[in-house]
Amino acid sequence: MSVTLGLCVHDGHDLEQQFAQAKRLGFERVQITLWNMAHLTRESAKKTKDLLKKHDLRCTEIWCGWHKPAMWNFRNGPQSLGLVPAAYRALRTQDLLHGGEYAHELGVTDVITHLGFMPPDPADPNYVGLIVALKHITATFAETGQVFSFETGQETPVIVRRCIEDVGAENLGVNYDPANLLIYGNGNPVDGIDLLKDYIRSVHAKDAMYPTSGYVQGVETVLGEGQVNFPLFIAKLKGIGFGGTLSIEHERGDVPEAQKEQELLRAKTLLEGLI
Repeated sequence: MSVTLGLCVHDGHDLEQQFAQAKRLGFERVQITLWNMAHLTRESAKKTKDLLKKHDLRCTEIWCGWHKPAMWNFRNGPQSLGLVPAAYRALRTQDLLHGGEYAHELGVTDVITHLGFMPPDPADPNYVGLIVALKHITATFAETGQVFSFETGQETPVIVRRCIEDVGAENLGVNYDPANLLIYGNGNPVDGIDLLKDYIRSVHAKDAMYPTSGYVQGVETVLGEGQVNFPLFIAKLKGIGFGGTLSIEHERGDVPEAQKEQELLRAKTLLEGLI
């Protein structure tokens, strides 16, 4: 099985411009991130499907957000992110089910999201409620042959594995983001593959540094300049027989567009040399 490269793009910006850029840079696959719940309609899906066809691109996964708030930090994140907080769980479960319907319209089987800061205590009410919600989501997705994955980040690999085991659904997987494990201080991204190798459906290619404070996350870096160690990381993925898409994700929003494009090209060249 061979690893293929893709590019993460964002619905809500100029999607056609991003598709054109992806094609210009030599990508054949894209992962679409979507945060605007108003776009989860058949009409929007048709427009996106037409744009994919126009630019001869394949969408490998839909990364589906949910109604905010969403505060990506150590202080407010546990109360605001994903399906973990009980106050938002019901609404966001519906958001993700709509995301599944949108993906199905596109002919995409895989839907991804962040679940939030999963409690380490399996008896925590928020953990128990999360498992119930995931059983409902995966059962619904199974009816259309779809897979639901959650992106690594706010939890350690062992908690990710525990969650998957507790849900017990064959169509629950992992979108493995090595940089997020560093950003949230949750583990070595190479070693984490050992715990999750049976569940990895897709991978983000992103680099970062560990936190230097107990309350401030680590920072994303140019790919190849952080602490992921991509030669070892790619070798480990190949060693477990991963044959999915490695989607380059660039989330450093303070970078000018021309510089971003150059960094994407550098990342693509580096990864092509490794895979």
